Amino acid sequence: VSADSVPGHMAALLGVPLVSVFSAANDPRVWGARGERATRLLYEPPDCAGCRLRRCSHRSCLTAITPGMVVAAVRDLLAGSTEP
Repeated sequence: VSADSVPGHMAALLGVPLVSVFSAANDPRVWGARGERATRLLYEPPDCAGCRLRRCSHRSCLTAITPGMVVAAVRDLLAGSTEP
């Protein structure tokens, strides 16, 4: 499990299954890690998607991604699901 950062790209490059959580600052279609193994990119775009801000007062893009969503994505990977 990684944020939208270098460790996620390294995991994908090394073939490690990955769940990556994206904020509105970066579009995962552009900046998301790619790899031959299973990768899940969690992204809930708010109205301010693509803002590219380093600091945010409301963080609705991150609070929309619940711990349950992350756990479900991890469970899918552990179960061997190939669906994105």
